Amino acid sequence: MTTAVILTETYTGSHNTNTLPLLLQELDPYFKEKILITDQPSLYLPFVNNQARILVPFYKRADPLSSLHTALSLALSNEVWLIHESKGFSGIHIFEEIKKAKEYFQTQGVLYQEDSKTSLTNSLFDKSVLRVLQKQLSINIKDTAKFLRQINYVLVHEQK
Repeated sequence: MTTAVILTETYTGSHNTNTLPLLLQELDPYFKEKILITDQPSLYLPFVNNQARILVPFYKRADPLSSLHTALSLALSNEVWLIHESKGFSGIHIFEEIKKAKEYFQTQGVLYQEDSKTSLTNSLFDKSVLRVLQKQLSINIKDTAKFLRQINYVLVHEQK
């Protein structure tokens, strides 16, 4: 089982709560557990109801790594798939492609590359990266590239 984790516009003030009900509805058939990570839980509570758990990042101003750390720490499953509220659900086919790559290469994570840009959105990580995240965040290192250099991952490129 994989947990779907929705990342919000933490700390920017530009939250997109209007699309959240549809996003949760789209994820529902595929993911038993859904987690929303936000620094403003009261803003999202009316839109989530009982469809997802709302969590606040442990480490402030360290996103996206703090959100990944929080999700992996509290998810019921061993792995999490990161989605961003502003991008919506890219489809189960992308998740399945990423999941197959993770299993085939036996990695700790898979990053999805869109339009030659690599980000944690649409990426899949398992709990084996928690130790690296904890160590890095506890000494206030927020560098995603440094985190990625310390784990075993592969890139999956967008198919056009």
